[in-house]
Amino acid sequence: RAAVFRFGQYQTNFTPGFHIHLPAPIETHEILPAETQQETTIGSTSAESLMLTGDENIVDVQFRVFWFYDREHPENFILNIDRGGLLVSDAAESVMREVVGKSALNAVLTDGRVQIQTSVKEQLQALLDDYRGGVQVENVEIQDARAPVPVRDAFIDVINAGQDAE
Repeated sequence: RAAVFRFGQYQTNFTPGFHIHLPAPIETHEILPAETQQETTIGSTSAESLMLTGDENIVDVQFRVFWFYDREHPENFILNIDRGGLLVSDAAESVMREVVGKSALNAVLTDGRVQIQTSVKEQLQALLDDYRGGVQVENVEIQDARAPVPVRDAFIDVINAGQDAE
């Protein structure tokens, strides 16, 4: 998709195909690959990945967000936000922290992942819509969720003790 600007003011969107417009500097355009899925990975550093759960435990979460530029209004991505990829990353991290902060550690590590992913996707889309960011969130996928490295051995001992008790 292409957003067309006449003397710097937004005019219209062009779909893929052959189009004619006035030469620069009268009209300019910015092309966004609206049909190509974008991917943002969060949690590659410990500052991004360490999160506090609702039961006051720390969990290391790495996840990906799959998104598209809004096919109907790609101009929103260009006009309303600055550094859109960074906005998606920061908003996704913020929403994930909120959802993990309301969840128990066991849910984050095991059986609650699908519900967390769904909740993050819905809340992230609502936040980006509020910003009029021109982004459509396709999916949120938790890659890895585990106890942080310094306490991993103690965490495994607790799990083994619980299994021994059963």
